Amino acid sequence: MTSAIISSVAKELGARISYEVGLIWNAKEDLQNLKSEFEAIQAVAEVADGLPYLKDEEVKDWLQKLKDVAYDAEDVIDEYQAKSAKDDHKRMLIGGKRVCTDPFTLFISCFRRHLVHRYQLGKKIKAMNDRLSQISKERKRYKLEGMEAAAAEKRRAVGSNRATTSLMVEEDIVGRDSDRDDLVEKLLREDLIMCGKSSSVPIVSIVGIGGLGKTTLARMIFNDSRVERHFEECRWWICVSQCVDAEDLAKRMLQEVKGSTVGLSGLNTLCTNLNNVLSRKKFLLVFDDVWDLEWWKQLEALLKKGAHGSRILITTRMETISEEISAAYMHNPENFSFSEGWQLFLRKALKEGETEEDLARWNLKEVGEDIVRKCGGLPIAIETVGSAMRLKRREREDWKYIADSEIWKMSSSSNSSLLPGLVLSYDVLPSVLKRCFAYLRLCPKGYSLAKDDFIKNVMAHRIVEDEDAGADMETIAKGYIDDLLGRCLFQQDKSKVFLSLHDIIYDLAVHVVGKEYNYNSVNKQTRHLVLGRDVDSLNKIELQATKVLRTLMCYGRLTEFPLNRYMSNLKRLRVLDLTGGSFSRLPDSIGDLILLRHLDLMNTKIEELPASIRKLHNLQTLLLDGSQIKSIPKEIGHLWNLRHLGLRDTSNLQFVAQGLGNLTCLRTLNRYIICGTNGTDSGCNIRELKELRKLRGQLVIEHLERVRSIDDAREAMLQEKHHIEDLELVYEATSEEEEKKRAEVQENISEVLQLPPDLKGLSLNGYCGRRFPAHWLLSENQVRLRNLRLQNCPFLTSVPDFLGLTCLHLYKCNRLETFPVMPQLSELEINGINRLKVLPFMPELKTMSLENLEELNQVPCFPKLESLKVKLLTKWKGWPLDMEGKSMPLLSTVEIGECPMLESIPHFPELRRLEIRECNNLHSLHDDQGGLEAGTSVSLTQLKILKVEKCDGLKQLPCLRGLEELEMRSLNNWEGWSTGSSMSQLRWLQMFGCPKLKSLPHFAALSYMSIEMCEELCTLWDEEKHPRELETLLVFGCPRASFPAGSLPHLSKLKNLGMGGFLEWPHRSAPLPTGALPELRILGMSGIPGQVPMPNWLWHLSHLEVLHLSGITEGTRLQGSWQNLKRLERLTIQNCPKLTTLEDLISPQHLGSSSQQSQLTVLSKLQELSICDCPQLKLLPDGLQQLVQLKSLTLEELPELTSLPQQVSNLHKLEELTLRDCQKISSLPPGLSHRLKAGLVISGCTNLRVKKN
Repeated sequence: MTSAIISSVAKELGARISYEVGLIWNAKEDLQNLKSEFEAIQAVAEVADGLPYLKDEEVKDWLQKLKDVAYDAEDVIDEYQAKSAKDDHKRMLIGGKRVCTDPFTLFISCFRRHLVHRYQLGKKIKAMNDRLSQISKERKRYKLEGMEAAAAEKRRAVGSNRATTSLMVEEDIVGRDSDRDDLVEKLLREDLIMCGKSSSVPIVSIVGIGGLGKTTLARMIFNDSRVERHFEECRWWICVSQCVDAEDLAKRMLQEVKGSTVGLSGLNTLCTNLNNVLSRKKFLLVFDDVWDLEWWKQLEALLKKGAHGSRILITTRMETISEEISAAYMHNPENFSFSEGWQLFLRKALKEGETEEDLARWNLKEVGEDIVRKCGGLPIAIETVGSAMRLKRREREDWKYIADSEIWKMSSSSNSSLLPGLVLSYDVLPSVLKRCFAYLRLCPKGYSLAKDDFIKNVMAHRIVEDEDAGADMETIAKGYIDDLLGRCLFQQDKSKVFLSLHDIIYDLAVHVVGKEYNYNSVNKQTRHLVLGRDVDSLNKIELQATKVLRTLMCYGRLTEFPLNRYMSNLKRLRVLDLTGGSFSRLPDSIGDLILLRHLDLMNTKIEELPASIRKLHNLQTLLLDGSQIKSIPKEIGHLWNLRHLGLRDTSNLQFVAQGLGNLTCLRTLNRYIICGTNGTDSGCNIRELKELRKLRGQLVIEHLERVRSIDDAREAMLQEKHHIEDLELVYEATSEEEEKKRAEVQENISEVLQLPPDLKGLSLNGYCGRRFPAHWLLSENQVRLRNLRLQNCPFLTSVPDFLGLTCLHLYKCNRLETFPVMPQLSELEINGINRLKVLPFMPELKTMSLENLEELNQVPCFPKLESLKVKLLTKWKGWPLDMEGKSMPLLSTVEIGECPMLESIPHFPELRRLEIRECNNLHSLHDDQGGLEAGTSVSLTQLKILKVEKCDGLKQLPCLRGLEELEMRSLNNWEGWSTGSSMSQLRWLQMFGCPKLKSLPHFAALSYMSIEMCEELCTLWDEEKHPRELETLLVFGCPRASFPAGSLPHLSKLKNLGMGGFLEWPHRSAPLPTGALPELRILGMSGIPGQVPMPNWLWHLSHLEVLHLSGITEGTRLQGSWQNLKRLERLTIQNCPKLTTLEDLISPQHLGSSSQQSQLTVLSKLQELSICDCPQLKLLPDGLQQLVQLKSLTLEELPELTSLPQQVSNLHKLEELTLRDCQKISSLPPGLSHRLKAGLVISGCTNLRVKKN
């Protein structure tokens, strides 16, 4: 790492010497001496920087001194360059007459400052020469002299590497087939049981040292076809790693399960949402890289409630982890055999077209085998070293240099986490790749960094710069990333958006960078600092401990701009990331950070930028995406090095001052807002786009209606923006009368806005023209354009004939009546086009969405269509009755809503998912064997998911034998299934509001059943056909429903039972036999009549953890054997109008003396207690203090409750107390409010006064 820094500094010194021809006071000579000294000492650093000397602390200290002076030299050069560039720019303005003051006076002022800067540079360089000379003399003490030959040999070996190779294609994994088959067999076994702890979700663990291939093996299992078939879509991968908390992990789990970003927060809320999914799914959850179990303790109850057949797979380095979670099976992968290692080495080391015989012919096979043996059978070592050898010359001396390296002799005891093979892979990297590799150490272990952010960051640190050949920095940086990915030193996620380091490689990075990179802590050598989400104030971090900080990333919700008091310590910052901060303004002192190149204010509440932003001439990246920014000041025009200006999702942004045209380096500009004047400041004009020739990616130009001059539009020169791939032109919507006036003007302006030559996507929003500009329809545009989106274009009557179009979106183009055949179109979305009557034939169409089309009465058949969504087609009656299934043989997903004329659905042989809502003219769905008339039959043999809602014409369903998930809602006339139906594959059933449903068929595989508001339903299943796989049963509002006699005990897998609203409660007085309902953990009961409301079988549920009681209309107390519910953790009592006491919860029943009662703690594991809407309850029992595990107490709508028992203060684990609408409570027990603080919620308690402590 030290040699990499020195190499960079020496190169920069050389550039500065050749540029500064006018340096005075011997500064140029000192600069040359400094460069020569660095180059001389670099040979020593190259050898000492990573070989056997890694374990010599004195050498490491010497290298650190050397690195410090190199960094300081870089700072001096950067500071001088920043100040000189400012003066140069002012002199340039003088030459261009763009000044208001006297040009001669300004020139003299600039010249004087330039002399001062050079004088200061000379002094600093002389001081550094002295420091470097002293460090160089210390070489003798550490026996580091005479290493030039070794350095030359190393340079020659390393020099054969190319730093910009592309990412290798992923090959099949070598080895581990038997491990995979063994573990797959274990996971899929029905008799896999838990060891020790009771849980319905067995756990399998993979345990071994870092680099052994645990994650690779887990991926092989996760993607195995047998596992895919068994768990289908319910397979989720969660990377745990270190520094994880339960809430963060629960959120990541929910995002993985839902497949989208989740905006929820709070552990309870997240767990509730997760439970709704996990409790009814047979899933495979993989927890990769588990280091501790703090999160597990909080989520274990949730994770063990999965449907029958669910499994959890974990990977960890520690056997104790596997033991503590009671894994049913622990697998310890062995090191690779030599044969397996050799095959993996060949896979990575051989170039395309090379063979093992070639290595033998080149006399390299023996050397390669020696290298594999030295890797000790560790896959990650073989993989990284093999990847490095792929880049070596096919010369024996190059390969022998690696095989004979001293690094292989490193004692494992010196640093047990470092593998010699990995150290060697790092050691042979070119200097620039070493710095790139080290920078990813910035993330905590197990975390990742967006590839785009990484590129911008390494640019900010000048690790990568423009090359003479003309390739820009972003492209070069991507090449570096590809190289490090190809060497297996970096890894990326499946979306190829995020970068991370394997744990064992992360350990190498930590060792390489030393004390420079820190997380949540600072020392005097810290140059790169990341503060996690738990840091909400910089007062917790001693930033004054360092004055050399170059990177500061704050991911906590900082409430005010945090750096004012530390600004003098931050003068060397290159990267400042304050993502998500709650502060609304930046101080003027931000302009003092003249070396800053990357400023990230994404998702902050920042509203404006200070004028001092103009001083940040070095700034390359300014990210304001998702912020509350309202305006961009004119000073933005001074940031002439800016390359990326992020403005996505800035809905408050209304004004951008003139000046963007000066930013000729800009690559990224998400929004270009054409503005008028704002007070004294002129707004951004479309003419300023002319000089922004380097823009790339997407460009959105807003408020084009403000362009009045055709000449201004012509000056934009969009045709010179060769790297723009997606262009959106936005006109603000207005009244129809005003739109008519604008039509001709907008047509004329569009005529001169020529399209970028490499455009792939075009979007027009609010365009009032009646026709497309003629030059947009040129043949090259027709072929090249792939995506077209037209929105709110009120006068367009046709869509241009773009032959190459693959995606077309049309929204609210009211006069559009038709569009041409598009032979390559694969995606079509149409919404709100009232005049459209006919769709053309599109042979390649795969996805189609049609919504709110009043005149469309036909939906053609497209042979390759896979997904169809139809909504609000008021005249559409469906497809032709005689249509054959061959017409749309690939259609697998259909959603139909609010189509009142729909009569039938034809034969779709591959249909897997069907959703129908509010189609009242649809009468039936029948299979081909239904025996009904032609035209109403449908073959649904492949159907897996069916959802039907508010279709009052539907009376029956056919027997859908392959159906797995069924939801029927608000069907007023549906009577059920045809006679003799049996649905053996159905696993999930939900019915709501089906008043004519009387009976259910047999569901042999059902695991989830929810039935509500089905008033005529009499029986849930036949007496001899119990749904033995049932895990969740919810029955409410079905007064006639009943369980067959004695059937409840047969539900041996039932975990969640909720019921209420029966006229006759099932098995009320019958006790359960011993061991019945062994898996039941959650019970909810509502609407229980009678003076003694509790059914006897309740007290036999010894494993019950959650109990919810609601709507007990008659009982004044809750008598029962509460002491039997020894595992109860959550209890809710709600809507009990006559309940007057809760003593039964505290005092055990059926015990003899009071002394016996006092010695027994009832509900000793209760953690959450909620009492709501009990208007007669006046007091809580004094024995409440016996609930020693209670963490949360909620009291709501208790108008007669006058106080809380004093003993509540003795509940030492109580964390949350919620009081709502308890008007007669006037005080809290002493000290309780102070102890709870944030956990105290009070609302609607008008007489309660809480003293402030």
